[in-house]
Amino acid sequence: MGIDIIIEVYNVVKSEFCIGFRDGNRIFEEIRDTISQGNRAVVSFKNIRSLSAAFLESAIGQLYKSEIPEAKLEKCITWEDVSPTRKLLIERAIAEAKKSKVVS
Repeated sequence: MGIDIIIEVYNVVKSEFCIGFRDGNRIFEEIRDTISQGNRAVVSFKNIRSLSAAFLESAIGQLYKSEIPEAKLEKCITWEDVSPTRKLLIERAIAEAKKSKVVS
């Protein structure tokens, strides 16, 4: 496995409010590209004040619906600077994506 690449959400979306699908898609692309290059994504939510379901669905849900195997995602993504509540929101977005992938 390659190196750890830190993806600072605040620096990518240029805001402390992560609420839109478009911003989530930019995070999705950063994570996907990092993993596709053989590296690990360390996703930092430092300085983020608000996360919406739409943002998380776009940023995280798309990953679990993509061609990247789930086992690889679990191995290659680390979430940092997240409160227990936000960790639950991330886990919920992952669970919903997995569930919808099975139904599709």
